[in-house]
Amino acid sequence: MIDRLAAELGAAVVLEDGKQRMIVYSAQHGPVDRVRRDSILRREAGPDVVEWFAQFGIGQAREPIKIPPSPELDITGRVCAPVRYADHLLGFLFVLDEDGSIFENQLDRIAAEVTRVGLLLYESRLADRLRSQVVSHLLSDVRELQVAAAASIADRGYWPRGARVCAVVMSVSEARSARLHDERHALAQHALVTSLEYVTLDTVGSASLHMAFTDHAVLLLPCWSDDDERPSEIGRLAVAALERRLGEHAAGLRVAGGTGDPQSAVDQAYVSYRQARLAAKVAGVVSTGSTCPRWRDLGVFRTLAQLPSWDCETDLDPRVQALFREADPDVLRSVETYLDLGCDVQRTSGELNLHRGTLYYRLDKAEKLSGLHLRDGNDRLSLHLGFKIARLAGRYPA
Repeated sequence: MIDRLAAELGAAVVLEDGKQRMIVYSAQHGPVDRVRRDSILRREAGPDVVEWFAQFGIGQAREPIKIPPSPELDITGRVCAPVRYADHLLGFLFVLDEDGSIFENQLDRIAAEVTRVGLLLYESRLADRLRSQVVSHLLSDVRELQVAAAASIADRGYWPRGARVCAVVMSVSEARSARLHDERHALAQHALVTSLEYVTLDTVGSASLHMAFTDHAVLLLPCWSDDDERPSEIGRLAVAALERRLGEHAAGLRVAGGTGDPQSAVDQAYVSYRQARLAAKVAGVVSTGSTCPRWRDLGVFRTLAQLPSWDCETDLDPRVQALFREADPDVLRSVETYLDLGCDVQRTSGELNLHRGTLYYRLDKAEKLSGLHLRDGNDRLSLHLGFKIARLAGRYPA
């Protein structure tokens, strides 16, 4: 519809949502100004652009209105037609009007097209709400709701026949607290929603189910084998998109992702979803080598992530707690790296860029401070688990 209208008018046309974020754009006709370039490349208008258009009352308008150019902002003249259905503002249709050649009879043509676009956007919004409700039931822990949601998905053709399901989660949280403050909560949720939109539009397409919650978002992706790498790749793209959306506000926030294991049927999506959330929780506090690690690759963290609580005061060996209290960060870092690398002195020295003698000194100091013996397998296990539990609990002293 947008391409056809652009061809008839001989002008570029853009359809944006109510927050002036890109939905669809036509082929280019004539020069490209800053607004069109940014809305296509970034999928949303900048604050100064939104403010410029708002002064002409586009949010209250009922008919197409002409907006003059702004050479200072590199904005070409446009016709803006608000897209409404049942008086609900659903978006804006912009037609570039560089030389003011859009005449009154063409405004009527634009208004007629906007009516049809409004109906489609309204139907799309209703479909999105229905799909969100289905996804919510699918991810609940009530088996009856899961089965009913899977049947609804099959009836509506939301899922490729015979495909497995794999969940990808991206999450955002305060680096030092489990809860987001109100202003950051709103920012994080907006970033999650727009990142979902970006990934589903540009990468996934229609073959996915997705939903944004208050502190995380989930993508349910079809896959065809247990070794399918596509969900992990999409997860990494989603996390990168979330970091870009947060931009300068990301300081002090933890952004992480996780990928669950593929499940044989859609009604098992909750299993993969739970795994993906736990994987994202681990990735937010522990270096896993990936921004969106797979549940299957997390080793011992699969067990640690499912512990009911991480109370360092009661769960850790008292000798480990003593080491955390008494040792300096260099000693702790050396001991943890030594344990991570299988107690290989040569590799640890290389990793930390230390002389072997310095490493031996730090290991000996750790033994004296804690009373643990690094040559004792049980002591090593207790210490290594202590490091990981402290990281997961956000209580790692170094």
